Amino acid sequence: MKHLEVEFLIDWHLACERRSVSDRMCKELLDIAADVGATRLKCAAGLFEEGDVDVPLMRDSFAILCDKAAEYNVNVAIEFLPFSSVNTIDKALAVSEGVRPNGGLMVDSWHIARGGMGFDEISKIPLELIKGVEIDDADLALVGDVFNDSTHHRKCCGEGQLDLPHFVQAILDTGYRGPWGVELISAELRKLPLDVVAKRAFDSTMAQFVHARF
Repeated sequence: MKHLEVEFLIDWHLACERRSVSDRMCKELLDIAADVGATRLKCAAGLFEEGDVDVPLMRDSFAILCDKAAEYNVNVAIEFLPFSSVNTIDKALAVSEGVRPNGGLMVDSWHIARGGMGFDEISKIPLELIKGVEIDDADLALVGDVFNDSTHHRKCCGEGQLDLPHFVQAILDTGYRGPWGVELISAELRKLPLDVVAKRAFDSTMAQFVHARF
């Protein structure tokens, strides 16, 4: 494997005991990153939190997190999840834009679709903020709530109903030429042998790039 990341950090923006736990986890994840050569730490802002986002507080906290990661030559990527308070591209930009060079976003096709956004909105994201890309498919209808759908019912590319060639082109149009991850969290696929899943994931993903314009 050439491209490695560590995950998943939460509660890094809070001012309570959960922040202390998060700080310890952050140190552990960054130490692991150093040991294995990972170059990206993935995190979420406001996981399972509701209400308005305290943008100044999050930006200050994100700066501290990025500074810690910079000591390990690690980028920090916020995932804007539909089950977090930072659940849209606009909110994610408000928290991350202009904070630190090694801080930015993880752009995931599933999260954009389930967050009610269109792939055209990707054009809002400056290239320097795209710290990683993940691609996966889904049916248009949720299975249970959004967290259940996320953890058990994602699909291989082309096996769901998302317009993934559109997603691919929108990412490429930003100028991004970094690595792509395939995030297949699926109860069905977990039952299959690793080599079978890996080949199915690779073949189905590469098919989404056939007509892409580089």
